[in-house]
Amino acid sequence: MKKAEHTLLSYLIFNPNFYLLRALEITEDIFTTKETKSVLNAIKTLLEAGKNVNVITVSDLLNYPEAFDYVTSIIQNHVYSDIEDIITHLVDSQKERALQFILSDAMGKISDGGWQDATSYLSQKIAELSEKNSQNYKPIKHDLDELFENIEQNRISKKITGIGTGITKFDKFSGGLQPSDLIILAGRTSMGKTSLSLTMARNASVDYKIPTAIYSLEMSNKQITARAASMESSVSSKKILNQRLEHYEIEEIKASVGKIYNSKLYIATCSNKIQNILSSMIGYILKYGVRLFIVDYLQLVTLNQKGISREQEVGQISRIFKNFAKENNVAIICLSQLKRGENGAKEPSLSDLRDSGQIEEAADVVMFIHRPEYYNIDTFEDGESSIGKAELIIAKGRNIGIGRFRMLFIAELTKFADVPEQEFKQIQPNE
Repeated sequence: MKKAEHTLLSYLIFNPNFYLLRALEITEDIFTTKETKSVLNAIKTLLEAGKNVNVITVSDLLNYPEAFDYVTSIIQNHVYSDIEDIITHLVDSQKERALQFILSDAMGKISDGGWQDATSYLSQKIAELSEKNSQNYKPIKHDLDELFENIEQNRISKKITGIGTGITKFDKFSGGLQPSDLIILAGRTSMGKTSLSLTMARNASVDYKIPTAIYSLEMSNKQITARAASMESSVSSKKILNQRLEHYEIEEIKASVGKIYNSKLYIATCSNKIQNILSSMIGYILKYGVRLFIVDYLQLVTLNQKGISREQEVGQISRIFKNFAKENNVAIICLSQLKRGENGAKEPSLSDLRDSGQIEEAADVVMFIHRPEYYNIDTFEDGESSIGKAELIIAKGRNIGIGRFRMLFIAELTKFADVPEQEFKQIQPNE
């Protein structure tokens, strides 16, 4: 047992983000000594604080004279090829220990109160143990009751079911951005990924009063704020940042930014390490009730896990974001690049996602922005003018289907808006 516990802790010290994927199973209860429990808690504390996990930081947090020697002894001579089996073994052993305690107490009940007291106690405790280990499994009738309640609420309400983006046809088709979903918003360079995500963030926070946080790993807070001010005021962000404004332009900006000034839109400052980002997100959820997160962009997030390829790393990061969205009932939009060297004028597809096909697997929704005008092509494939327009292609929709529709793109303001009277074009339902 001691060797299995040390092997798992050693693996977590070198691969701390693995804990984020298996936190429901890797609990203090599966460890048998005060020392191993304290090492696990140190790893959890460091991850929650967004700090590096290594021998030194874990030892410092344990804060007793022999801590460094103890942690060093843990990481020596352990092989990780069977880590899944080790977790299963430790979890099963914890269940067996709990059952042994229950049976022992039941024997005492027989001596004190007889057979009936013992069986009553045994039934109650085994039921509690089963409920705990089942992770709150429940009959489908409870889920059906919740489903019908949701259907009735949707019937009597004119509101969308999810988080509104202000892109009318997308919201009508999808019901908005759904809590627990990971949404990938992808496109080639200069297609407007950041602009569209900022448009959605602005509309969600201002028009729908949804607390929203943006993690821009490429642009500064100043640049993001200038873009937001540009969208409100119709003064270009380039001019706001780099040129001397006329007095009337300054007054226009001041007069127009009141809505975003008083909104619950947050521009988060954070490093690009996944554990730092998740820790920051938890803080925004607890302090401000944030329900929509935007990460710009996925390929800039790092896992700091040795011995894996970049494709595997991006795949793990995508799954971590998906798990986080599900566990915290929030929506996460991750912007993503597409592969370089492809024909830019060609309409993007799922195979173009950069670094990992696993991104598609983790995501609930994958959307592409495509602007033929950028490549000097003045019509879409159906012959409609592409001047001043962009196409949003829903290439994967786990619960909403796939489709496409067009938006206005105001280049000087890097702003998206609805196309007046534009009919939505659905391609086919989701199989």
